[in-house]
Amino acid sequence: MSGDGDAKRNGTETAFAPYADCLDLLVRFHDRELDADFLAGIRDNAIGDWLGEILSSRQSRDAIVGLKQALASLPPAPGPADYDRLAAEYAEIYLTHGYRISPNGSVWLTEDHLERQAPMFEVRNWYRHYGVGVPDWRKRPDDHIAHQIQFLALLLRHQSPHAAGDAARFLDANLLKWLPDFTARVAQRCKSPIYRAAATLTAATVEEIRDILQTRAGVARPVPEPEPKRPARATRIPGSEQPYVPGQAESW
Repeated sequence: MSGDGDAKRNGTETAFAPYADCLDLLVRFHDRELDADFLAGIRDNAIGDWLGEILSSRQSRDAIVGLKQALASLPPAPGPADYDRLAAEYAEIYLTHGYRISPNGSVWLTEDHLERQAPMFEVRNWYRHYGVGVPDWRKRPDDHIAHQIQFLALLLRHQSPHAAGDAARFLDANLLKWLPDFTARVAQRCKSPIYRAAATLTAATVEEIRDILQTRAGVARPVPEPEPKRPARATRIPGSEQPYVPGQAESW
């Protein structure tokens, strides 16, 4: 994601900046295949402990434990075959639709489950309002999970007095409408422990951020719409066991 959004910062960190740092890490999992440098970096720097210093919800802490366990399950020195398997898993989730999982919001939010539909243009309008845009929406749509998490991080660092509230509203209108389903399906269908852990951690982190925005920015979560009532089941009328023949019984 590129643009002049960072130019609006005045050089001081916002209170939400540590959460934006967590999002930066998560973007890396969703953006491209894992490589040796990235895996070595998060292992050598005890990334789970660092996350635990910022995230505090029960869901987040459980997800951090899952990430630590996933990292421990990898060989001490992964070889080419290990990275090939991780690349194949990334492709199945994000590129080939092999697991029947899309990383793009429009697929989840439209009746026909198509890419680059109205939800993508709604997200694009959010980006434009803050002076940013995606490099090439034909290669990767605006509503791709990596772009949306990047944008959330930008809002959390932004110095505008409205940015935190906009972050909450952006989540409610876009990412949180489909992220739980996406991450749950990755956790259910993916073979790789590290991608399952990254998906679970992403959901937990975004949910915790939304709760914090409700408290600190004063933007309550929307009240879920009640499910439509189902028609009452018809009660059996005595004698209705016989087939109905028009004209053979009294009518009203």
